[in-house]
Amino acid sequence: MILRYLSCDIRDFSTFPDLPSCRYNWEFFISFRGECRPVFENEFSTSFHERSLWLLRPQEIYHWIPKGTRSHRAVFQFADVPDILKQLVGNKLFIRKSITDEEAALIESLALELRHYYDEQTDRLYLASLKAVAQLSLILTADMKFDRQIRLDTIEANRVLKAENFYREHLRANPSVNEVAAHVGISSSQLRRHFRGVRNESPHEAFTRLRLIEAKRLLTNTDLTLDQIALLSGFASLVDFHRIFKTSNKLTPTAWRRTSGYHLNFQGTEGIKTKKSKTKKARRIIKDGFLTNPE
Repeated sequence: MILRYLSCDIRDFSTFPDLPSCRYNWEFFISFRGECRPVFENEFSTSFHERSLWLLRPQEIYHWIPKGTRSHRAVFQFADVPDILKQLVGNKLFIRKSITDEEAALIESLALELRHYYDEQTDRLYLASLKAVAQLSLILTADMKFDRQIRLDTIEANRVLKAENFYREHLRANPSVNEVAAHVGISSSQLRRHFRGVRNESPHEAFTRLRLIEAKRLLTNTDLTLDQIALLSGFASLVDFHRIFKTSNKLTPTAWRRTSGYHLNFQGTEGIKTKKSKTKKARRIIKDGFLTNPE
């Protein structure tokens, strides 16, 4: 969940227009003052909103436009977000929430804090990124109701945490499910049931996720070769690493590294790769993140 890009300023869109581009990261967009809206590929559009927090999924081509010419806004781009947000976005292009003055002030202070950690250029930036994702996620979901609440003090949850910690500590060895279960002191079938109940995923899926998280950290923060990263992240081979990484992220490890530099900008425009939009089709409107035909 490392920070990939951050911008917080008053932008004059007449001087610095936001061009259609493919965002490779999860993007939190906040409009503090001045109504804004995203316009997606083929001119799919939604309503203008002010005082709003948006979350847009990656691998989409879009750009932002204001209702006037200027907008006070912030943009946070992260390599990943919590699974709960991915589930909330689902097949939508985005989710949005109106924010209070207190929430807006918190987000602005969060941007300033991240800038401080960026200037340090240490591993603390990674920790600050985790904090920022958590705070933005809490603001975004503040008014939402969830069907089920997972207690973290149950025996099952503690066993899952113990299994994950053991696997993380022995990532390079890539221990099997049986080996992890033996360390926890339960059978492999029990471990599978615990992971399904607590994480809603299998141990294999959870361990693959942990390997990918470590691989992304090494790709972003080091100049190690792909062979070294594959080894340190517990992948059986470079081919195995390449295949699993691309399946999960829609990008090769090399392409991910190419786009993973830290970009912090409080005045300029987003330095992200642009793509030309495809041929225009019939204009459609987006309501609540879903594409609909115009009325």
